[in-house]
Amino acid sequence: MKISNELSDKQGIVAALYQLGNIYYQEDEYEKAIEKYNESLKISEELGDKYVIASTLGQLGRICEIKKEYKNALRNYINAYSIFEDLKSPDKNTVGNLMMKLKEKIGEETFKKYYNEIMEELKKDKNE
Repeated sequence: MKISNELSDKQGIVAALYQLGNIYYQEDEYEKAIEKYNESLKISEELGDKYVIASTLGQLGRICEIKKEYKNALRNYINAYSIFEDLKSPDKNTVGNLMMKLKEKIGEETFKKYYNEIMEELKKDKNE
């Protein structure tokens, strides 16, 4: 019972942190949003809640894009897309659309460069 309550409490904390992140995002307070999303992400990873992890990565990607941190945005989108795909979630389409809009924004050549660099980094991470 205690484990169940602790799990429930953590899920509630994750939801609250994620919603705070959304509020800060809507208010254009991106650093505060990043802080709350990262807190939510950390607990979600502990819980193994892949859907929330992917959703959070998508939101972090949007903030990176706003901040013109395009490679980081793409990295977050790729990771979110991959998780949504594994979950067979239709939300992968939303993230796919975000990636296509980013491609239009930064140009195909830059997009491909970032994409290839990120994929190499992900391969290295898997091999370690």
